Amino acid sequence: MKKDMRSGFFALIGKAAGIVAVGAGLGLGVNALRADGLSLGATRPTVGDDKSTAGSCSAGPTTNVPEASIDEARALYGKPGVTFVDARSRADFERGHVKGAVLLPYEAAAAAAGQASLPVPTDHRLIVYCEYVNCQLSSLLAQLLSQSGCERVRVLKGGYPAWASAGLPTGTGP
Repeated sequence: MKKDMRSGFFALIGKAAGIVAVGAGLGLGVNALRADGLSLGATRPTVGDDKSTAGSCSAGPTTNVPEASIDEARALYGKPGVTFVDARSRADFERGHVKGAVLLPYEAAAAAAGQASLPVPTDHRLIVYCEYVNCQLSSLLAQLLSQSGCERVRVLKGGYPAWASAGLPTGTGP
């Protein structure tokens, strides 16, 4: 009986530590994305007034990424130069996603930002979505992409559930 209590206690501690780690990671990610975020010792590069037109990722960052309604997303779906980006976890993506979407979990993108190129076509219009109406992962990822210089980024209003409930094309698996 004591052994069961001890293993349950350690399982609870492990879950709590995981929640703290995810919370800390998201907090650091949000801080890094904010224009007025706290300096954590590293200096941030400043965005110049470069107005070059090399691809769609040249106009500089924005922190207020506009939304795309289901009707707007439906009209853009399948058109050349448009990519849907799933900000959720791999498990959520495999359970169901916008057919043809690119999986780019926010946590992975935040970790790779500034160190590696992100696996999205930078010359495309990007429609970012996550799990539900008020899910912040899509907004955070859209801001990260925008701050990486992509100017044509939108957040799908209502996320994946709105897309699926509208009867639009979905897929499962990797």
